[in-house]
Amino acid sequence: MKQRLSSAPFRCLILGMACTAVSVSVRASNADTMHDISSEFASLRNARDEIQYRHQAEADDRQAHCDLKTAHHNAAEAIKNWREASNNLAVAKENVVTLAQNLQQTQQNLDEARIISAERTKEAIAAQQAVADYADGLYTMQGIVNDKRNAYESLNSRMQTVSQEYEVAIRDAKAAQQARNEAIVAAAVESVDYALNRLDEAQQIADEREANSDSDVEAIESYYDGQLNDLSNQVEASSDDLDAAQEELDNMQAYMDELVEAQNEAEQAEAESREKVADYEADVMSLSDDLKQAKKDEIDTEIYVQESKDWMNRAISFEGQLIIAAQLQDYELEHFGEGASFTTGVDYYYWNGDYSGHQLFIPMTYAQQGRVHGRKVDFGVSTGYIRSDTGVSNGSISGMVDTQLDVMVHNDHPINSVRYLCNFNFPTGQHKFYQNAIVPEGVAPFTDFGAGFEFTPGLEVIHHYNEQDSLTGRIQYTFRESYEYSKEVSHRDVSPGDIFYQGLKYQHIGPKMQYSIQFQHDSYAPAKQESIFRDEFGLWHPGDTQHYTDGDEWDMRLFYNRSVTPKDELSLYTIQNLTEKMKGFASEDSYAHYYGVGWMHHLNKQQEYHIMMHFKDISSSTDPLHLDLNNIGYRRYSLAAGYSWQRSSTESISLDIERYTRHNDGANSYQGWGIVARYNKSL
Repeated sequence: MKQRLSSAPFRCLILGMACTAVSVSVRASNADTMHDISSEFASLRNARDEIQYRHQAEADDRQAHCDLKTAHHNAAEAIKNWREASNNLAVAKENVVTLAQNLQQTQQNLDEARIISAERTKEAIAAQQAVADYADGLYTMQGIVNDKRNAYESLNSRMQTVSQEYEVAIRDAKAAQQARNEAIVAAAVESVDYALNRLDEAQQIADEREANSDSDVEAIESYYDGQLNDLSNQVEASSDDLDAAQEELDNMQAYMDELVEAQNEAEQAEAESREKVADYEADVMSLSDDLKQAKKDEIDTEIYVQESKDWMNRAISFEGQLIIAAQLQDYELEHFGEGASFTTGVDYYYWNGDYSGHQLFIPMTYAQQGRVHGRKVDFGVSTGYIRSDTGVSNGSISGMVDTQLDVMVHNDHPINSVRYLCNFNFPTGQHKFYQNAIVPEGVAPFTDFGAGFEFTPGLEVIHHYNEQDSLTGRIQYTFRESYEYSKEVSHRDVSPGDIFYQGLKYQHIGPKMQYSIQFQHDSYAPAKQESIFRDEFGLWHPGDTQHYTDGDEWDMRLFYNRSVTPKDELSLYTIQNLTEKMKGFASEDSYAHYYGVGWMHHLNKQQEYHIMMHFKDISSSTDPLHLDLNNIGYRRYSLAAGYSWQRSSTESISLDIERYTRHNDGANSYQGWGIVARYNKSL
């Protein structure tokens, strides 16, 4: 017995989340266009977006660490600047104290210098007065000395004049005496008649005459000797008087020199004291200006210290924020794709045929991806409320559907990854049903509404050729418990056969082109069913126990999506299925062919709309539980359009509408509408 309960509404919800949970394979003959097909393309696009988001997350993480490095440097610089500013403030305060002390000391020195300068001024004035007072006596003494010198020089000049007169008078007297002596000699020679032998006589005569002649020399010498002696005595007396006066003048001059030297020293001392006062005054002015500037520098430095402290606090705070941001980026990168979400919405289908029917379904799905003991784990749980009516008697049903729990444990590596799968189907739905409540395939997602407990463990191995290309092999085995299935006849059970699934998928996820090629095979264990039958009066009765085995199913799937413009995407798909005939139940091989083409246009980063045409051709359908569906083939045509809006980073809304027709082989045909609305909230 093949499972006719479609899990498509659950699967598309779970696969559409950030967390991808495990799901049992979908039978190609029962693939739903609004859920299964859409979820396959959503999976390709999500994988593409995941690569882009991961690149962005890695870039954000690198940028966060780069910003953190810059912030750390800025914080270190801010701390350094604050310390330097604090040190400069301490130096500025010390400068103010030092300058104030220096100014105080300099002012004190100035006051003392002014006192000393005043004393030096008094001393200079006193010295000047002493010089002035003593100068009068010195000048008087100099006049006396000059007078005495003039008198001495006058006497000395007179003595020289008399001496010169004496010399002239002596010279003239001696010349006259010489002339007389010559005349005497000449007269004596003449008196002896110039006889040579009488020369002695002549000499004697001459001597006598000379001795008897009067001479003026002695008289002159006597006259001038007296004058010269008087003058000499006068000169000597005048010289002694001059020497005494000069000595007194020299003494007075020496004292005057001492007074002048004392005056000079006093004036020099006064000048030095005045210069020192001027220097101190200049120093006081300079120190006062320096102190004012130092106080201003201190205030400016205090302001700068506060500013640098504020900058440091901001830099440290910003660094702390970036540390948290970098840690969050590290965490987000390490836990990329992890999170939780809740999805709900409404599915409504309405159809017309021999009878008109409708089906309403409200799904509820929770999905989470996290870590358990450091290992990545996907978890999903889904259920929902359904209300269905085929438009015939006993054709309505309402209540909950089965609850599915999916778990996937990751052991991911860059090249080869292994994932452990586990699915539970809990029978919370309506597994007992009337045959009239069964909805034909292709008309609404749920053909029936419950089954027994099922447990599906599985293993998935992925080989990553690179970031974009991967090959996935998957096996899983579904253990299925028996359950009561009929409302027409009570206590009729079915024990469906277990299912062994094998799948192989090659997937390419490029920035512009994405596609997947899938091969699937299902084989079934023997099933046992307590049958029912309807007599010619339309009454139902228990039948024999049937033993049969569902035929193996073989699938080949191709999904292709390509960005033809920055805002437009083209989607193509085909599914080819072969279902072998059943063993132990009258049936035949069945073929299913799916084709579809679609277009998506992105209005912006948050909104898009899409349209897609679908075609499905089913050669036949056989199910011991669905007696009215046996050996029915059909073709289904549909046109679907939808709109999705990412309201925020945590909320999204979508709406899809489908118009379809189903043409049966030799039986009733259907046409109808399908509406699928979804609201997703990331937690």
